[in-house]
Amino acid sequence: MKLPFPRYGELLARAGEAARDAGIKAWVVGGCVRDWRLGKDTKDLDIISESDCAPLADFFVKSHGAAAEKFGRFGTYRVQFPDGLAIDLARTRKEIYTRPAALPDVSPAPIEEDLYRRDFTVNTAAASILPENFGELYDPFNAFADIEKGVLRVLHEKSFSDDPTRLYRACRFGGRFGWLPDEKTTALILSAAENNYPALLSRERLRRELFCILSEKNPKAAFALIARWKLDAFIHKNLRWHDGMAQAQSLTARLGLTAFAAGQWQDFLASLNLERKTAVELRIPLSALQNGLSPEHEPTPAQAEILLLAAPERTAAARARRIVTAGVLREAGFTEPKDFSALCERAAAAQWNGQFADRASALLWLKKLPARQMPRGL
Repeated sequence: MKLPFPRYGELLARAGEAARDAGIKAWVVGGCVRDWRLGKDTKDLDIISESDCAPLADFFVKSHGAAAEKFGRFGTYRVQFPDGLAIDLARTRKEIYTRPAALPDVSPAPIEEDLYRRDFTVNTAAASILPENFGELYDPFNAFADIEKGVLRVLHEKSFSDDPTRLYRACRFGGRFGWLPDEKTTALILSAAENNYPALLSRERLRRELFCILSEKNPKAAFALIARWKLDAFIHKNLRWHDGMAQAQSLTARLGLTAFAAGQWQDFLASLNLERKTAVELRIPLSALQNGLSPEHEPTPAQAEILLLAAPERTAAARARRIVTAGVLREAGFTEPKDFSALCERAAAAQWNGQFADRASALLWLKKLPARQMPRGL
């Protein structure tokens, strides 16, 4: 069976010629092959070779103006093209896990062993890019049959103990494609959760899996599987779905809504070990929601999304930057700066509750405050 290569067929054909000239075998593999079989487009391709991938990286750089970054001990490259296409180049390898959830010991291996180390059979198909058998499918683990049936199946019984992140990938693929694991794989998922294998993962690896799920077009189904298989508490004890996440356009907004739905958002954010910039951006709208105060600064697009989707009942003015500042207080006749902070906060609460929506109505609200509630000296 030969696999047609939509969109990037010419590029892959030329890369196959470069591989032939360098005396190496090369295949496209994994998720891109799966997606092509499903009739879906992709801008992320994976190419594997049983030899050093440097000739292919050089070809893409010289012939297409791509940028190539090398990393890892086995000559893995990330090649980025000007049009947004990304190609990962890697040497075929096998992995040995010395204990559950440990990072593997890696060594070169033939293609079949490389495919056997992968997460699910649906991601094990490969297609040659060499001229003599261009597009010819190599499918030793029946990936296409499982794609047709919509079945997630691991390749061996230690799959989830070796790498518990595969549990969350099962949720992600199940949610994206509507696939469910076969009976044996389901039993292994439940057993892995019961044996607390996800707890062995670092917070960084768990965070990465959460981000991948939040980056799905609609992650609701994946969240349902996380809950069904009792994998939620390993990320956070209060992890749950928020309906606004389906409408959120950015990962940051979806993460903020997840933190909001968790209730104890400070604890949730702290548990993820986020970059400081991301944590600070999220704290601003979440604090506004918790305290019932319009935000002190103009919200960023992601912050505005969080405020809108978490509090759709509030007016646009309530979710906007605070209207009452020290300058507005002086304009209204207030002269005691030591009282400004408390009064600005009170005004932020009034703005949040819809008592005024612009500068003029804010000044009227200030002037109507009872005398006993005015700062001293007025």
